[in-house]
Order: sequence, then C-alpha cells, then structure tokens
Amino acid sequence: MVIKIKPSFPILPLRGVLKNLDEKSLKRKYIHPEHGQEFTLDETIGMYAWHCSHHLAHVITRCKAMSFFDLSFSNLNPRRR
Repeated sequence: MVIKIKPSFPILPLRGVLKNLDEKSLKRKYIHPEHGQEFTLDETIGMYAWHCSHHLAHVITRCKAMSFFDLSFSNLNPRRR
C-alpha cells in the first residue's frame, strides 16, 4: 500500500526566501517566545531543519518496523515530477 504524504504547509516558497537571505539577515536576533532565549535566524533555521529531520526519522523507523507502507516519498521530491 502506498500512502501519499503532503507537506502540512507550503515549504517551497519559504525555501526560496531563506535561500536569498544575506549574511547580515541571517545574523539578526530575536527572543524565542517559548524559551525566552535569544537566537539568530541562522541558528533557528538549523534547529528547525534538525527538528523536522528528527521527526521524519521517527516516522520512517516506526513505519518500517510495522511494514506499514512504501516509504519512497517520491511524491515529495520536486525533481522527480
């Protein structure tokens, strides 16, 4: 069984914006509302990327263990369309 997985929000426009940020913009700081700590945009992008990969690894590991479905994710890779 193959289940089509769609992103929960449009990531491609955001990716385009992030790729065009210069070094000065990436070093801008803000206070994280939940942690009350100061972070740069660069740090936040890194943490978010790790966090998403971490969750995806959990899902993939669990699905493989359950032999639940094909995990090719071919429908998420824009280069394969």
